[in-house]
Amino acid sequence: MGEGPPDGLPMNVRSLLCGVLALASGVSGWARAADGGIGGTVADSLGTALPAVRVFATRPETGMVWRTASDTRGEYAFPLLPSGDYEIEFLLDGFTIVTRRPVHVGVGQRVRIDARLTAAPAGRELLLTEGAPLVESSRTHAAETVPRLRIESLPLDGRMVLDLGALTPGVSRTRGLDAFELPWTPDSGLSLTGGSGRAHRVAVDGLDTDPASGSAAIGPEAVEEFRIHRAGLPAEFGRARTGVIQVVSRSGGNDWHGSAFAFGRHEALDAANPFVSGPGGDGAPFRRVQSGIGLGGPIARDRSFVFASYGGRSERRSEVATFLEGEGILGPTASQAELLTAMDAAPAAELRSLGAALSAELTTSKAAHPATVALLGGESGVFPARTGEHRASLRLDHRTPAAGRVFLRLGFGDADHRGLAIGGLTGPSGGVDLRRRDVS
Repeated sequence: MGEGPPDGLPMNVRSLLCGVLALASGVSGWARAADGGIGGTVADSLGTALPAVRVFATRPETGMVWRTASDTRGEYAFPLLPSGDYEIEFLLDGFTIVTRRPVHVGVGQRVRIDARLTAAPAGRELLLTEGAPLVESSRTHAAETVPRLRIESLPLDGRMVLDLGALTPGVSRTRGLDAFELPWTPDSGLSLTGGSGRAHRVAVDGLDTDPASGSAAIGPEAVEEFRIHRAGLPAEFGRARTGVIQVVSRSGGNDWHGSAFAFGRHEALDAANPFVSGPGGDGAPFRRVQSGIGLGGPIARDRSFVFASYGGRSERRSEVATFLEGEGILGPTASQAELLTAMDAAPAAELRSLGAALSAELTTSKAAHPATVALLGGESGVFPARTGEHRASLRLDHRTPAAGRVFLRLGFGDADHRGLAIGGLTGPSGGVDLRRRDVS
């Protein structure tokens, strides 16, 4: 006879806790893949491995310090470091103190830093200011990092930060190229190694945000950097066919820093629209405002930090559908008109009569087809359309007494589109209205 559950928490509560732990373990795996690391060997001037060397990794921006020591083979490792710049210090009694800075660790990057210590009196220090190696000798797959400098300095129309990934090798844009593309089923807009926009996965701070679970509600103001992995992914990247895009959000530091921008465009400063009648194209109003702000700093120095950002785009525009710009659409085509002319000049009365009947059938006149002409007229002309996009993000970081770190990031995105796809030969009846909200 089986035993019942032991005394303590109810079964439903324990099941809920087990589910939360299982979810946390899955998230933790992705988060570890997003972290970088520093490792290497420590030896003396003759190349002999030095054990028990104290190694410190300090992040000057936040004052956080990680500690470890070399083993019997002289090897050391900091396996889980958030992306950023570090100062590495090697200390061993009777040897020179070696400090190396700056050492940049990117998202998912493993940096190798080897050190040579020489025997010297206590207190002598050697400062090395060379950067980290450009080649990751421990990586066996193709990857490319888009750093913060590139995000800030390159033009970005539409404020979609992943669009910058198209500048990396093996990556191209998918918008306008997919055979099946719907505005309410979004993807990253990128093709990795020839795959579709849904064949790879996107993770923000270690959390999966692919189209099946909602797009990433984070703008370029809140992104520190992102990394594109492709071609021969390691085992920690599961459920991805063509690659993985890892995004790391910005965090605050010990000093307050902020930035803001605004961009405006008005039809008064634009060229006249050739499809709209009236002097200066007065029938096609256009207004666009893009703005954003980012601010980060300390809540408690060396312990708690905050970073908040907002980015938005508001656009009011006019789309022109050109069904009835010319009367040719209501009559026979050029080749049909040649045939009808020849039939009208034929000596046989039967051909002339048949030509007149065909001309009547191929001509959509207002008298014969008033409903059709009215429908086409209603689908032609200048029609209003608008776009509103807003993204906000808040990140809180805290350093625990055990030199660990925890952070919380909240992201909100709202997109409101009216009159999508109107223009050219697509009238209002073929347009799309779309409203989408993302919370992460």
